[in-house]
Amino acid sequence: MVTQQDYSGSGISGRVMGSGVAQAGAFVLIAAGQPEGDWDVTGVARTNATGNFSLKVPPKAYFLIAAKSGFIFNTAAAPRVTVVAGSFAVSADAILTTRTRTIAGAVRDDTASHSPVTGALVFAQTDAGLFSFTFSDAAGNFVLDAAAGESGLGIGTEGALSLQGMLGQGEGSFSDSSPGNVTGFNLDMPRATSLIYGTVRTQTGVPVPFIDVRAERIGDPEYRAGGVTDANGNYTLGVTTGNWDVDGESPLHLFSREQVDVSAAGSTVLRDLVAHTITTHLQGTARDSSNNPVAALGLVAQSEDGTRVQTITAANGTFDLGIYGGTAGNPKNWWIQLDGDNGPASYVGTSRN
Repeated sequence: MVTQQDYSGSGISGRVMGSGVAQAGAFVLIAAGQPEGDWDVTGVARTNATGNFSLKVPPKAYFLIAAKSGFIFNTAAAPRVTVVAGSFAVSADAILTTRTRTIAGAVRDDTASHSPVTGALVFAQTDAGLFSFTFSDAAGNFVLDAAAGESGLGIGTEGALSLQGMLGQGEGSFSDSSPGNVTGFNLDMPRATSLIYGTVRTQTGVPVPFIDVRAERIGDPEYRAGGVTDANGNYTLGVTTGNWDVDGESPLHLFSREQVDVSAAGSTVLRDLVAHTITTHLQGTARDSSNNPVAALGLVAQSEDGTRVQTITAANGTFDLGIYGGTAGNPKNWWIQLDGDNGPASYVGTSRN
């Protein structure tokens, strides 16, 4: 039995439209970050027979991305919504656009036998922000809706791939610029050859169960691995040789990225992670040089040890960054600045301590 977490009654409801008609059975990704930059999916909903959806989520600023077979979605026009504690926010309609072509192929491992990879999330996005995704079937095959022009393809859901001993790759790992429909566009994914493992604990040594742990290979190619801690806070990540950035993701904790060197295939590397419990909040309003509030502006707070937390400003320019302090006699310093990867390029700002 799977039930939604309550989040004190806060959430998002809305509708998906396509070709002027409410779209039943459409997926809705509720994401945090910026459509034009880095973003993380907080939750996934699916529309009912009248094209409506509803999902409980924590208070935060979000944007919505819709997907359905036969359509693509313009992320530049993604509806934005700010969720306030204890209430449901009603989003503007998410509008789907009819596809103009398809890209078909198979997701396989990169061995000589090319074993199929099932249930892999395959996505495509153009430079203009036209986005779509689908899943590979039991034989590893996929048909992806696409737009005219060059599309960068990637494999998402690193955690699902990790369950099959595979590594994910980011957007742009594969690309296609053919003018029409494409077949035989196969995505060959590497298998893990080594292991990073450890335990996630708070500063006081309490294990942190059931949170995401992820790793990203430094350099080219950009491989990714994902996993979830067990009831005792233990995790494992299947990786290849190379240098990896490892951290966790939790709504109640912050992590500093740990760099792990995997020197040889077949090796196992122990790296425990510290989950810093969020104990306070940096709140304020972002304003331009004319004292006008700035909406949808990416902000990042960073401490001296490299711990980072990101957010975007709400429609009225306000922001809320959850952080943590130091110990008695050893205060922790934080700097707030514009997030170069997430936010309008028309603004520059100074760093605040």
